[in-house]
Amino acid sequence: MKKSLLMIIVATAFLAACGKSAEEVHTVDWFKQPENNQVLTDTVQACKNDPGTLGKTPNCINATEAYVQLELAKIDQAIYEDRQALGNKK
Repeated sequence: MKKSLLMIIVATAFLAACGKSAEEVHTVDWFKQPENNQVLTDTVQACKNDPGTLGKTPNCINATEAYVQLELAKIDQAIYEDRQALGNKK
């Protein structure tokens, strides 16, 4: 009887843990969308603030990758604009 009760408690605890709603995982492309900029910023900040706990979660990885891609795109655009400006000064 005690074994059965213990098994029921363990099974219930296990199922309750499995039933927790997991955070929705967003893709890199989702984070890069302008309408999701605040979520991107908040996620990257949270990941920087607690890398030991959050650093290897899918959203931290995807948000960080999206942030890097967006920053590189800004640099590429600035270089392009500088080259265009220099080309027009000849």
